[in-house]
Amino acid sequence: MAAKSAVDAAVANTVANASDTTSLLSSNTSNTNGPPTGGRVLGKETSKTRALDNQGVLQLQKKLMQEQDEDVDVLAGAVRRQKELGIQIQQELEVQKDLLGLLDEDVGRVGGKMDVARKRVGKIS
Repeated sequence: MAAKSAVDAAVANTVANASDTTSLLSSNTSNTNGPPTGGRVLGKETSKTRALDNQGVLQLQKKLMQEQDEDVDVLAGAVRRQKELGIQIQQELEVQKDLLGLLDEDVGRVGGKMDVARKRVGKIS
């Protein structure tokens, strides 16, 4: 349960960071309808980037990308654990299948013996 909560939090954080980065990227592009301005489009500023210059926005973007990479690493770890768990479940199911096969053979053999015993009882009575 704790691992699931950590993964849920990491996914939520990744989604939030992705939308922030998208806002940053769109705010850092030049206007395509007119001549290139060479700077940020001020109408698309976010509260995080409003007080920053271009270098500050670049640093913020690098920081956000690093956080996203860390979140992806956490998510990859959770996926690896899920894979390992799936493999262990598959192995356990194979063992259980083999045991059920042996049980089926035993039941068939005992059933045959019961048939022989019923015939003998029928002859005696």
